[in-house]
Amino acid sequence: LSWQAVPVSALQQLMTMLQHLYPNYASRVLVVSLPSYLAWFVRFIKGMLDEVTAAKIELVDGGAAGLRQYYTTQGLPAYYQRDQGG
Repeated sequence: LSWQAVPVSALQQLMTMLQHLYPNYASRVLVVSLPSYLAWFVRFIKGMLDEVTAAKIELVDGGAAGLRQYYTTQGLPAYYQRDQGG
C-alpha cells in the first residue's frame, strides 16, 4: 500500500477523526530545523488539518537563532543556549 493509493478525501477524513479523538491542547508546536524533505511533508500534512490546528504548527529554521523570536536565550534548552552563533 502506498500513499498514492489512498484517496486524499480518505486521508482528510482520517485526520479529522484523529483530531476529534485526540484533542490538541498545545497552544503552539514549533518544529525546529527540519531537512527540506521533511518540512515539505509537514506542510503537506498541515494542509489536511483543520485551520485552528494547522495554525499552531510552525516550522522554525536556524536552531537557536530562529527560536529567539519566541524565547529569550535563558528560556531555551541548554543545548540551544550553547548555539550562540545560530
